[in-house]
Amino acid sequence: MENKKASINYFLIAFIFISVICEVFILNIYSNMGDKLTLINKKINESETENNIVSQKIASSSSMVTIADKAKNYGLDYSSKVLSLGTSFPLAANLKFEL
Repeated sequence: MENKKASINYFLIAFIFISVICEVFILNIYSNMGDKLTLINKKINESETENNIVSQKIASSSSMVTIADKAKNYGLDYSSKVLSLGTSFPLAANLKFEL
């Protein structure tokens, strides 16, 4: 009977020892995952900041004031005169009906 108790005690000690070793390995894996997750979140935040800066640059570059300044640099100017290449009379006015 004592031999049976001793073998059960050795089994429990071995089980506890193996469980502790497994727990240490699992915690080590999870701690490494936490470091990777922190690094990924940092990169995401940097990318979002860079995207916001680029979006602001695009918005300022495509604003009407910027486009007007660039057009003026190329020699284009704003004109309030309207030019028309067509006639001012409607086409129907030139038709004559004959019976």
